[in-house]
Amino acid sequence: MTSPEFTAICCLKGTGRSDSSGEDEVVTSSIFNGICLASSSVSLVGTMFVLLSRRHNRQTMLVPGLKLYPVNETIQWLALADILMVIGFFTRSIIWISGYTPYPLFSAVTLRHKLCVGITVWIEFHCISSYMWNFTYALDILLATHSKPRLKALWPFFNLVIPAVLTASGSFSIYYPSLSTCGGPNVNEVANYLAYFLPMLLVIVCNPFFFYYTAKKVKSLVTQQHGRYSVREQVIVQSAKVKFTMIIFVFIACWFPNVVNAILDAVPINESVQNAMWAMWVLKAIMNPLQALLNSVVFRGWPRHYCNCLSQQQHHHQQPQYQATKYGGSSSSNIHINSALTPNKSAANHWINVTYEPHMSTYL
Repeated sequence: MTSPEFTAICCLKGTGRSDSSGEDEVVTSSIFNGICLASSSVSLVGTMFVLLSRRHNRQTMLVPGLKLYPVNETIQWLALADILMVIGFFTRSIIWISGYTPYPLFSAVTLRHKLCVGITVWIEFHCISSYMWNFTYALDILLATHSKPRLKALWPFFNLVIPAVLTASGSFSIYYPSLSTCGGPNVNEVANYLAYFLPMLLVIVCNPFFFYYTAKKVKSLVTQQHGRYSVREQVIVQSAKVKFTMIIFVFIACWFPNVVNAILDAVPINESVQNAMWAMWVLKAIMNPLQALLNSVVFRGWPRHYCNCLSQQQHHHQQPQYQATKYGGSSSSNIHINSALTPNKSAANHWINVTYEPHMSTYL
């Protein structure tokens, strides 16, 4: 779990910092960190299981019915950012469960304070990077379906420079001038809150529009190629819409406790507000680390071949398969949507294969 409130916890106590909500006691308690450790463990194991079991299928179907191979790279970087973020959660939980927290009162800054800062900055950076990779994926898949040049040259700026600048500015606003004097009652937390929530807001606002216009283009491409919009084409388009909806739903589900907690943090503290804040902290400990696992499932799909391999093999022999290829193949079993549909015929990375598979559960 991550939020702006975590940053000031690393400051030396006894510097005039007020914590009337009792958040310090909650987030450094063994129960809270035990929940986060369990969620992080499940997320790491599940994510690695999904990713490793999909190694044989390097050309992941990122959009049901459409094989957008160039966008596959974006998903790999998003998975890496999620995994590194969860590793931070896992490490911090173990350290704090062992009792090596910055919470007890000390007369000087100790190694535990510095370690707290290092892990917090690590988590914040990869958290913001994960937000930005979600944004990059939505933009990339929109450009790919519209046969536009991909903005790959901007990836370092979007996913490295922006997270680094936001993390540094947010941390500086809290830790300046030093850990022995930071986190006082007059500290300006605006920059720290903006560092966390601006990238999150960017994904929540922009990605639905990107996915909406991508789904419209999918419908246009399929209809244009087939000259009709029958049940088969409707299934492909509807599957794309469902997948995009699930991506947005997973993102909101994993991060809405952080937004609610930030709102509650801005209102006067009373018993009901305090209870609600504690509930949000528990939800954050559960949902934030689970983003890696849930993202790997919605983007890549659960490896069902481990549990129903035999039944799918039988199904494969019983039903026809429509496999898209870049070159050649009979017109009855191959569907081509390539750069010939666009003015830019020389863009090799802009071709799109359409694949129809009767068994829709294999699309994800």
